[in-house]
Amino acid sequence: TLTAIAASSLAPRSGRPARALEHRRVVDAARGLFCLADASGPAAYPGYHPALGIDLGLEAFVAAFAATTATGPSRLLEAFRAAHEEMSRRRAAHPPGALGHFAASITACAFAAGTITVGQVGDCRAYRRRRQLDRVVVDVLVREHTLATAAPHHVAAMLAPDQAAAVVTRVVGQGFELQVDTTTAPVRPGESYAICARALWPSIDDVFAAPTEAALATVTARCATCAGLDASAIVIEVAA
Repeated sequence: TLTAIAASSLAPRSGRPARALEHRRVVDAARGLFCLADASGPAAYPGYHPALGIDLGLEAFVAAFAATTATGPSRLLEAFRAAHEEMSRRRAAHPPGALGHFAASITACAFAAGTITVGQVGDCRAYRRRRQLDRVVVDVLVREHTLATAAPHHVAAMLAPDQAAAVVTRVVGQGFELQVDTTTAPVRPGESYAICARALWPSIDDVFAAPTEAALATVTARCATCAGLDASAIVIEVAA
């Protein structure tokens, strides 16, 4: 049995125009599908425009995931392709530079038949928390796609770590060939999983420790303020 809580917080930006949250979440315990998407792309206006990008992309993602007969990584790959094609089609219909935030990072976790499959494009992360002998272990299931992970030794000479981590090297909806990293692992009773935006990575222990959505919202709000970035998290618990 899976239970989930989720929360998002907008980063405060004093003296700048009000804007919408640039993250979207999918929490569908019945289908075993959990996704976090973070809008990206050049901003031609302050903030994400709801007629573009991730809303329509996630609609296509969820519809493809529900409709396909594929299983395991193939099921997620079909969903990613559907989102990519829809977002790329909409972007191509507008003149270059006319609209912003047309692409997205998407991390998705699909639970089925005692396994979890993670699909990763961009700079969100999926974590697993489990007990191993007498200690608790938290690990990243699939690495994010940034300059910091793509070419750490070359980048280190040119950029600070936080600058390299902010440059995303793969997105959904850009129009180029889509590359999705996937992994599948067995799910064990008592494990927890979390999908987090970048602002929450330094506080992943606090994310897992939050017992309610209200507590998780407190964590996301604190991290959004400290990092100056929108913060979102989904925490999934596997019944013991």
